[in-house]
Amino acid sequence: MPVFQDSENAFKIVPEGDYILAVYEFSTDLSSGKKTSGCERYNLVFNIEEEDSKVRETLIDHESCIWKIDAFLKASGIRSLKKGQAFHFEKDKAEDLGIPWINPMGLRCHARVIQETYISNRSGKEVIKNSVAIYYTDKEVLKPDPELRSKPTQSAAQKEKDSNTPF
Repeated sequence: MPVFQDSENAFKIVPEGDYILAVYEFSTDLSSGKKTSGCERYNLVFNIEEEDSKVRETLIDHESCIWKIDAFLKASGIRSLKKGQAFHFEKDKAEDLGIPWINPMGLRCHARVIQETYISNRSGKEVIKNSVAIYYTDKEVLKPDPELRSKPTQSAAQKEKDSNTPF
C-alpha cells in the first residue's frame, strides 16, 4: 500500500548556468538509435548540487559520441587512463576483460546545464527539460561524493537481484 510522502518532482527545471553535478544513478542498456543501434548506452542521473534537482544524461559508446564520454571522465577527474586504453563502467565486465573499472557513482564535475524544449510523446505538448551542454575539463577537479560512491550502480543492483531469483 502506498504511503503519502509529500514528495516533489526531482527533475525541477533550473535556470541555464554552470553547476556542480554528482552521479546519483547509473545504468546500462543498448542504444536503439539509427547510427548507434546495438552500442552500449550509459544512462546517468546527476544531482545538481545546491539546487535540489536532477538532470538526466545519456552517453553512448559509439565513435560519433565517444568525445562526450571522454569529456565527462576528464571533467570528473579521471586522468589515469591513457589514450586508447579500454575501460569499463561495470566492475564485473572490467574484471573479466582485465581492464580498469571506472566507478561512475558519486563522480562530481563542473558542467553547463541548459534548457531544451521537446514535444512529449505522451501528451503531444511542448515540454522543457534540463540537459548537460558542456563538461568543463579546465576547472578544479572535485572529489567524488563519498555517500554516492558506495551506492551500487543499477546494473550491479539488478545483477544482485537476479542472482537471488530462485528460478
